[in-house]
Amino acid sequence: MTTRRNEPWIVAPASVASSDAATLLRDYCVEISDRYRQLHFGRRSTPAGIEQGLVGSPNDDLVPSAGVFLLGS
Repeated sequence: MTTRRNEPWIVAPASVASSDAATLLRDYCVEISDRYRQLHFGRRSTPAGIEQGLVGSPNDDLVPSAGVFLLGS
């Protein structure tokens, strides 16, 4: 992914199986998990916990015809 400055965002459908999607979904999972665990347990997530969460959260609802995965850049 590239960072663009002073240009409008481009939002387009993308494959949830792409490497960009995998990176973003992992980062999102880490962010949400870390916030929850920090608030309730005073610690961050573990890599094993993140992997377990990702395995337990399929993205079938983000593919046509059930849904769409959008990436902005």
